[in-house]
Amino acid sequence: MKIKVDLFDPASVDKAISDLEEYAMLMEAACSVVVSELADLGAQTAQQVFDSAQVAQDTRDIAVVAQKKGLKSAEVVAMGQGVGFIEFGAGVGMGQGPTLERPPGWGLGEYGQGKGANPPWVYKGSEMPWNPPGTTQLTRKNKDGTRSAREGYVMTHGNPPAHGMLDALEDMYDAAPALMRKELGKL
Repeated sequence: MKIKVDLFDPASVDKAISDLEEYAMLMEAACSVVVSELADLGAQTAQQVFDSAQVAQDTRDIAVVAQKKGLKSAEVVAMGQGVGFIEFGAGVGMGQGPTLERPPGWGLGEYGQGKGANPPWVYKGSEMPWNPPGTTQLTRKNKDGTRSAREGYVMTHGNPPAHGMLDALEDMYDAAPALMRKELGKL
């Protein structure tokens, strides 16, 4: 947008001020569209990652939403009991987040006074339609020496991290320049 002004003509100055105010409103509207579309993209990416994570069905209670916070701000929010478990993974063998620097005591096997380094654990849970990495069906030894599955009991080393929110951030970051060019190019 080009604005011409004759500084010695009051009407020209008033028109320039009016044009600038209109441009500012258009810029705010464009920014609002960019923020909304980026947040929607992030929510969609995170939801897809959480939905495809290798975890038991009863852990899939996650809903991801984009929440507007005024015209120029939004949040991507993941809600549900399994968010941390799925996002960051769990267990010594599998639980690892993105390779970010961690404070002391936050590494693999360091939590719970070192008990995080214990061998696999057993939990009672829903039957899994697949066998996630590091997970085996718990068996028991029968009187005749054979082994059979203990229904509903699973031994696991944990689950790998899904990184849904990290993937959402990366998708939003990658999409931002093109989306800004598209919206601001309309001005």
